[in-house]
Amino acid sequence: CKVSVKVKRMGGAFGGKEVLSTFAAARMALAAKRLRRPVRLVLDRSEDMEISGQREPFRGEFKCAYELNGKITAFTLHALINGGHTASITKEIMDRALSHAHNAYHIPNFRATGVCCETNWYSFTAFRGFGAPQAMLVMET
Repeated sequence: CKVSVKVKRMGGAFGGKEVLSTFAAARMALAAKRLRRPVRLVLDRSEDMEISGQREPFRGEFKCAYELNGKITAFTLHALINGGHTASITKEIMDRALSHAHNAYHIPNFRATGVCCETNWYSFTAFRGFGAPQAMLVMET
C-alpha cells in the first residue's frame, strides 16, 4: 500500500512545522493505510499553533568582567535549554546559541557552554533565529 502525503503550505521553515508536523503527518498516513482511502486533516489557526510547538525556554547564567571605561574584557556564559521530552533539534539550537552568544562584540576572554535538558514537558522547536536571539539577549543584559 503506497501512502503519499501532500502539504498545501508550510511556511518559511523557521521551525515548528519543520519538525513537529511529522507527528501529524505520520498519524494521517497510518489512518489512510488502515482505512484504505484518502484522509484529510485541516487545522484551524489555533490548532496549528498548539501542535506546531513553541520556542524552547532558555536560561543564561553569566559572569562578566570589564574595565572602568566599560570595555568588556571577559565573559562566561552557561546556557540551559529545556528540550522537552524528545530531543527534536534542541542540540542544533544550542549549537547555534553558543556560536552566536558573543553577539557583535570582540571579547578577549570569552567562554560559552550549555546543557540541553530533558524534561517531562512537551517538545519545543526552533523559531526564527534558531537559538541565537536567546543567547544574544543574555549578552545584551
